[in-house]
Amino acid sequence: MRLTFFGIKPHCYAHLLSLNTRLCRTMTDNLLNSLTVEEAVAQLIRLDYIPEGFSLEAMLRAFLEEAEVDLENAKNGFSPNIDRSALQIRLTGCQERLAFAKILSEDISYCAENKIVSEDGGQLVSSKDSNGRLQIDTSSLVYWAASRYGIGITANGQEVVLSNPPPKSNWSDITIYLRSEARIGLKISNGTEDIRKAHEVGFGHQKRTAFNVLGGILLGAAEGLRYPRGNPRIAMNNEKKHISVLRNHLKSWTGLTEDPFNNFNPKDGWVPKFKIKNKINISKERAEADARKVSYNEKLHGGAGTDEDY
Repeated sequence: MRLTFFGIKPHCYAHLLSLNTRLCRTMTDNLLNSLTVEEAVAQLIRLDYIPEGFSLEAMLRAFLEEAEVDLENAKNGFSPNIDRSALQIRLTGCQERLAFAKILSEDISYCAENKIVSEDGGQLVSSKDSNGRLQIDTSSLVYWAASRYGIGITANGQEVVLSNPPPKSNWSDITIYLRSEARIGLKISNGTEDIRKAHEVGFGHQKRTAFNVLGGILLGAAEGLRYPRGNPRIAMNNEKKHISVLRNHLKSWTGLTEDPFNNFNPKDGWVPKFKIKNKINISKERAEADARKVSYNEKLHGGAGTDEDY
C-alpha cells in the first residue's frame, strides 16, 4: 500500500491545505504591529499561513514528512516516472528549512530577551503579552532581519516598508540630508522632510549619538567619495554586505522597491541614484564626521578600527 502521513496521501496534502486556508491565520494579509516569535520566524522563511491547531514546527515537519514519503515511494517503485534526485533535493531543502527555522527562533528570542544590539545599531524591540509570550515589534524586525540575514519581510506580496512614498516616485525624487546630532532627513520631491534619529532607520548607533558605518558611507557619498574607497577595484565581501544592508534600510524607509544604487563598476563603485547632502554645518561636528569617515575606511581597508566604528 502507498505510504501516507497523518493519515493523508501525500498527493492530497497540498489540496487539503488550500481548502484549509479559510481556517488559517494568514499572517501576511494585515501584518500586525507586533508578532510572536513563531509568527516572526514564519515571516522570515516565507511560510504565509499556519492552519488552525498547527504549530510552525508541525507545519514544517509535515512538509518534511511528505518529502520523505514521496522519496520512499519512488524507491519502492510506486512512482517510477519521478526523478529520485529531484525528490532527494526537495527532502534536503525541507530538512534545512526546519533547521533554519529553529536557529531563527533561537536567535530572535535570544537577541530580544538580552537586548542585543547588532553591528549596524539595530535592535529587536520586544514586550510580553498577557500570556507571557514574547512579542516582537514588527518595525524592529524589518531592520533586524535585513541587517542580520539579508531577508526582507513581505505582506500581500509586497515588501514591508515603514514609509509610504507618493505614487510613481523614484530614487531621483529622493534627497537625503545628514544633520547634526546623528540625525538624518528624507525628502521626496517637494514634500516635507522626514527627520529621524539615525539609529531609528539603521544608520546610527543606539547607545551613542553617532553614525554607524552605513551612515559613514552616506557621509562619504555626500562629500563625493566613491564606495568602496581607493583605486578602481573589485568590491570585497564585507563591502558587498554593507551595501546590501544599506540598500534594504533605504528601501524600507522610502517605500521604494527599486535598487537605490546604480550597478557596481570597478571605476565608480556604487553610485547612488538619489541625492544626498551633508547639512552638518557646525565645525566641531563636521570634524567629528570626517573622523568617523576615516575610521570606517581604516577598518574596512585593513587599518585601525574597532567594532564600535561599525
